[in-house]
Amino acid sequence: EKRNLFHSWTVLMAILAFGLSLIGTFIVRSGLLTSVHAFTNDPTRGLVILVIILVAVGVPLLLFGWRAGTLARDNNSDKDTDPPALISRETALQANNLLLVVTSATVLVGTLYPLIIEAINGARISVGPPFFEATVGPLLGLMLIFMPVAPLLAWKKAQAKSITPYLWPMLIVTSAIMVVMMVMLNGISIFAIATLGLGVWVISGVVADIAAIMGGRRMTIRSGFQRLIGAPLPRIGMNMAHIGVAIFTIGVAGVSFFDSETITRMQINDSIESGNKIFTLSQVAPIEGPNYTAMAAMVMMTDDRGREVALTSEIRRFPVARSQTTEAAIKTGFWGDTYVVYGGGTRADGFVIRIYQKPLIPWIWGGAGLMMLGGFLAMGSRRSKPAVLVSTSVAESHKDSIA
Repeated sequence: EKRNLFHSWTVLMAILAFGLSLIGTFIVRSGLLTSVHAFTNDPTRGLVILVIILVAVGVPLLLFGWRAGTLARDNNSDKDTDPPALISRETALQANNLLLVVTSATVLVGTLYPLIIEAINGARISVGPPFFEATVGPLLGLMLIFMPVAPLLAWKKAQAKSITPYLWPMLIVTSAIMVVMMVMLNGISIFAIATLGLGVWVISGVVADIAAIMGGRRMTIRSGFQRLIGAPLPRIGMNMAHIGVAIFTIGVAGVSFFDSETITRMQINDSIESGNKIFTLSQVAPIEGPNYTAMAAMVMMTDDRGREVALTSEIRRFPVARSQTTEAAIKTGFWGDTYVVYGGGTRADGFVIRIYQKPLIPWIWGGAGLMMLGGFLAMGSRRSKPAVLVSTSVAESHKDSIA
């Protein structure tokens, strides 16, 4: 909207994003791919979804191909059409979009590659986490590095020296926090430190942008808060979404590098320590459900503050369907989730209890929620607040202070 650019690109990305969501639905509903998410196997339903994809995506793509040229000419008719410089906010936004597109394409290829190979020569292969960690991880890491820098750049052409007063504090704070984490979490993986550091880096960028909104080094408390209150909704939404990305990243680091699993056999009243919690097997007893019978194991969890929580896991048997399921007990907290799973057993041999600690899982959901809320705010009108109070870039709003 600011430079009247990327309209055709935005329309194309919207069509492709909707198409990919339908393709994902097709994969899990048709049983085409063997996965824990492929919860049904119905080729007929898959064929119906495939037809929907062809219509819902094919028609918009045809319209886009027909009208894209006209759209581009209309957009450039009343704006400066000079291309942006290499260092500019437009270039940063486009680079961010390209990284996201390449990342999505990589995930799509990794998902469909086993199907393509099986169709060609009948060989069955699987593409697992190692592939995605080696390909998607670096792409997302690069995106997170540049994400906080883009809002600090001026439109059309930016000077590197104009953002230096903001980048140095960001680098110092992020590096200091990473060093503290390395000391406190002795023996932690360098990849874990890097991932956590990226989350901190994005948050520091949000703080830097808020400082830019408030007026930089020459701001007064009163004028700074006036500028912050008068900030346009799109800018507030952007910063909220960036905070969501940072929280999401930290959550992914927590569950990826700090999770733990304990599998043991326990007798009634036996206790075991896992993480900073103590788990005691209280009882194992049969129960009756509306359409099933079950063996339920109750485990008392005591945290480091002495608080007790009863967690009950069940093995359910459904006589009519002749099937069996395991129901895990889940305790969700701010710092993570704890799963207790009953694996069967006897009083003579002991009962199998599995305990899984998943740190910062709620942060992933919370970060995603903030991203969504930020997106809704970013769609708000730029005229909903007096935009004169807020500069469009660090270079434009702080010429005097930076000079």
